[in-house]
Amino acid sequence: MPSVTLSGAITVDGVVPTDTAGAVNLINRAPGDRIPVGQTGVATFATKQVVPGTYDISYRWSGDPASPPTAVPRYVNHIVGCTRFARP
Repeated sequence: MPSVTLSGAITVDGVVPTDTAGAVNLINRAPGDRIPVGQTGVATFATKQVVPGTYDISYRWSGDPASPPTAVPRYVNHIVGCTRFARP
């Protein structure tokens, strides 16, 4: 089965935030599979093998609503973008 290697960091405005209350997932548009990518506040996320295709990039904030504002957005299950991984 073909796959693409995904690695890197989750950033907000180009910087890795210190707040760990956010998580990013990839959602494959065809079957709807969800791939956990990583959490905010971590320097890099673990390398993933991803099947080529078109994916929505989903962000979820899981902090305490009563907490003061943080360096990550307070969206819950928000689609923040889209990407396509092609066969190498």
